[in-house]
Amino acid sequence: MIVATLRQRTPRALFTGAVFDQISHSVGLIFTPLYLGALGAGPALVGLVIGVTTFANPLIILSAGSLIERVSPRRLIVMTRVMVAAALLLAVVAQTWWQLAPALALISAGSLAYPAVSRAIAETTSPAGRARAFFLVYGVGSNLALILAPAMGGFVAEGFGLRWVYLVALLLELAAIACFLGIESSVGRHAQTVRQTYRDVVRCRPVLAISLFLFAAMLILTAGLALLPTFLYDYRGLSVGTIGRLGSLSGVGGLALALGLARIRRRVSVVSPLIVTLALIPGAFALLAFSPHLAIIAIACFISGAYLMVWPLVDAAVGNLAPERLRGRSFALSEVFGGSGIALGPMLAGVLYAQGPQLPLLFALAGTLLALLPVTLVLRRYLERAQAAIEQEDDAALREATP
Repeated sequence: MIVATLRQRTPRALFTGAVFDQISHSVGLIFTPLYLGALGAGPALVGLVIGVTTFANPLIILSAGSLIERVSPRRLIVMTRVMVAAALLLAVVAQTWWQLAPALALISAGSLAYPAVSRAIAETTSPAGRARAFFLVYGVGSNLALILAPAMGGFVAEGFGLRWVYLVALLLELAAIACFLGIESSVGRHAQTVRQTYRDVVRCRPVLAISLFLFAAMLILTAGLALLPTFLYDYRGLSVGTIGRLGSLSGVGGLALALGLARIRRRVSVVSPLIVTLALIPGAFALLAFSPHLAIIAIACFISGAYLMVWPLVDAAVGNLAPERLRGRSFALSEVFGGSGIALGPMLAGVLYAQGPQLPLLFALAGTLLALLPVTLVLRRYLERAQAAIEQEDDAALREATP
């Protein structure tokens, strides 16, 4: 089933482009704090620049969300990736931190591509195969980035310098653009005549419900993992190199889960794999919080890779829950909620960590067990009924539009 999906031109272009794009993003992101410091920014200024950039993601999507439905996915994705490539070039030649800051802002603006990618996936797949396509495009790409980026970026930084890391990221982004150009131009062509607002999306209760859930999930899970490297270094006595290898191991675990979910042949509710994914994560938090043994920590890091599958699963649910006329804005709204959760998670982790180094992990453990899993179980039947109703609505609209 995976091979069959990748034989199609647009899914193949989305998959390969997303892999190169996410590796490029991860290679640069890992070394951004060090590069800002090398260009003269103090620790407080580094945090401020990165924090403002992170919050820029949802703001940019909210302010320019109409582009997602007025411009075809292919054109919007390529335009934003070209903008990101220009930003990476600016990062390569930056001589001071204030020259790097605009580059980081442009990279944040490139987040407009992700709702367009999600919309392209949704419009080129059936409801039965939609979850599998999201697993491949987002799950596999994210986890490959987590596996490859630390080793690749570390090798380049040590051998040539931090500036060269961004040159590598630029080359990877150019490869992503070449792949995204393979998206069929007919995808989303009708979207240029569609006009919807975020108010219309908010009135679609299933989409609002799953978007709020994404915010809560990203806030809780990111709070648990944001300061994990610091915890392992300060309180478990692990070296930086070992922590980096554990991060890659987490990517291996997430990749294994993504490929396993993508191989499911029978049609299942998107909520079912989400429940399975969330059920795995508390075990990782418990092992990380209480075990000092490296072998146990390694197992926990492998399991924690499931974290990266939560957002693709929610995106798949949005694709099945949003009527076709609202799909572009629905993906944008979920991106805003998810991005806000990721932005606030590290701040919450910092407050908790100051009270006790294990508290972020225990908070995430309790939040997953007592909030996320119960809410998912409650939402399951409601979302399944909503998905069936939306499919009937889209079928009726298609029959009316067919002469």
